[in-house]
Amino acid sequence: MLFGTPVYNFGMPAQLKAFFDQVIRVGRTFEFTPEADYPYRPLLAPKPVIVVVSAGDAAMLPGGALAHLNYLEPHLQTVLGFIGLTDVTFVRVGDEEHGGDGFKRFLAAAETALDELACRSSGVVSFHSHAGQAKAALDKLGHLS
Repeated sequence: MLFGTPVYNFGMPAQLKAFFDQVIRVGRTFEFTPEADYPYRPLLAPKPVIVVVSAGDAAMLPGGALAHLNYLEPHLQTVLGFIGLTDVTFVRVGDEEHGGDGFKRFLAAAETALDELACRSSGVVSFHSHAGQAKAALDKLGHLS
């Protein structure tokens, strides 16, 4: 499962929140048993989740001076874990507002991370042969130009 989302005003965009409001449903994605010690039980089978997070300022990302203001990632881990999706990997892109070399480094690192994750999930030993194909496909779609 793959999500792409920006950090908006320290958290989740309204559209993504609305998506989860429709997905997190008693009897469909979690079970509620009031008499149980812990009344909530996830119903989804475990599967890996990749979240590509973009932040205008890299300081909002883990390790940054403003990381304590990033409520997006803990919120996503909570809602995904609540329904059974606990294998969450974050791929981060920062400094979009600043642009320049810093942003280019973040983008290149994210592309590499996504290539590695895709190959790991498909069982491919070397991702380098597929990295060019993935970049070419993204270029065609206009995502990297």
